[in-house]
Amino acid sequence: MADQLDQLVGFAELPRIYRRMIPLPKGGVLGSGGHFEVVDLIGEDFADAVLYLESFTRDSLSHDPKEVAFLRGMFETAWLNSLDEGKTIRAIAAEAAALRARIDRT
Repeated sequence: MADQLDQLVGFAELPRIYRRMIPLPKGGVLGSGGHFEVVDLIGEDFADAVLYLESFTRDSLSHDPKEVAFLRGMFETAWLNSLDEGKTIRAIAAEAAALRARIDRT
C-alpha cells in the first residue's frame, strides 16, 4: 500500500492530472454514487453539456440540464472542500511513511 501511495505522489509531476483529497467530514463519500464526468461540448457553454454517469450496474449519457447542473454542483462543492494539491501530496506521502513506520515496528 505504501508503494501505491508513493506512485500517487509521483504522478504529481504529470501534466493534466490533479490530485485532491477530500477530508471525510467534508464529503469524502462523494464517489460512492459512481463515477461521473461532465463534458462541455462547446467551450464554456453549460447549456450544451453532456453527463456521462458510470455506476455498478450501468453506464448512461444525459443531456438533461437539471441533472448536469446537479452533478456539476456536486463536483464544484467537492473541489472547494478538498485540500489543495500541495497539501494533498504531503498528506499522501505522510501516510506512506506512517505505513512503513508501522511495518518497521512489527
